[in-house]
Amino acid sequence: MLNPLARRVGDRPRRLRRGVFLLPSLMTVANLFCGYACVVYATRGDFDTAAVLIGIAMVLDTLDGFLARLTNSSSAFGVELDSLADVVSFGLAPAILAFQWGLWPAGRFGWRRASSI
Repeated sequence: MLNPLARRVGDRPRRLRRGVFLLPSLMTVANLFCGYACVVYATRGDFDTAAVLIGIAMVLDTLDGFLARLTNSSSAFGVELDSLADVVSFGLAPAILAFQWGLWPAGRFGWRRASSI
């Protein structure tokens, strides 16, 4: 006779499931950090490191989407955090890198609009 108080396999709490939600968010935060670090290195004049950080951010962005789909652990907060990381890593950081590398040495000429030259 089976013990009526014994737990079935399907009734066990899933501890792994709780931690799975954290994996894509950690990748997204690392992506955001790479974008911020790119801005810092670009303003210091270390353009090689800044460009590598954008490449690392691309890999992390791919990984966070892959992990979220693989574990079926997407959330509204995760979607918004990913959007913020994308704006910083692929909008702000490359723009500052390009400006510091290409236009800053031009001095005031780099700030002017094309129509006023």
